[in-house]
Amino acid sequence: MPNNRPIVIVVLVSLALIAVLLGIFFWSGSRPTPIDQGNKNLLTNPGDAASNVTDLLFSKTDARPDDRIVLFGGSLSTGNVEVLRPKLESALAYQVEIQSQPNINSRQALTALTPIFRKPPKIMILDIIRYDGASDIPFNETSSNLALLLTKFRQAGVRTVVLGGIGSDGNTQLAARLKQTIERQGTFVDASILLLSAAYRSSTTELNKAGAEKLSEELIKALRPSPSS
Repeated sequence: MPNNRPIVIVVLVSLALIAVLLGIFFWSGSRPTPIDQGNKNLLTNPGDAASNVTDLLFSKTDARPDDRIVLFGGSLSTGNVEVLRPKLESALAYQVEIQSQPNINSRQALTALTPIFRKPPKIMILDIIRYDGASDIPFNETSSNLALLLTKFRQAGVRTVVLGGIGSDGNTQLAARLKQTIERQGTFVDASILLLSAAYRSSTTELNKAGAEKLSEELIKALRPSPSS
């Protein structure tokens, strides 16, 4: 009677190896892939709000940006929309969508902006950092939140503009540092004159007609290609 034990052992070992390889394959396939190692480190920084929005950090989008401009954020996106929208659409030839989020800060924006990556616009204009001081969000967290969003938009093929300026505390040094953070991956538009001058505001939270016209001029100047490009 032939001895089949070696064959049985070989078969069992082969099946065990196949099971191990399949387990490794499915385990690695189920892990989220970080957009880059630098942003993965944001999750470990103490006090960083990015730890609460893992879906934004690790999510991937295959959607191609469509021909839209989305203006998202606080009071600069409210008031005299009927002036702001047609001026931008006429000058830039994109449909303009205004998503007003009064008093939103950069921490809240991480969560609020996550759905937009399912259908990203061509250009994203953000007004999300001016209320961080009033929300007691430290500067380092504001900077990290911005870096995370800018990286994610850049990888989705979206051009990003961030509206900023001197805050209510008048801290020009922090404003300059945030400008540097923004310009590494996006475009900074100084909105100080709109924030500080009553001539451009109908109230503390809304632009008047002159303010909407001034904002549209600044955005067109930042977004329209220069003649030499």
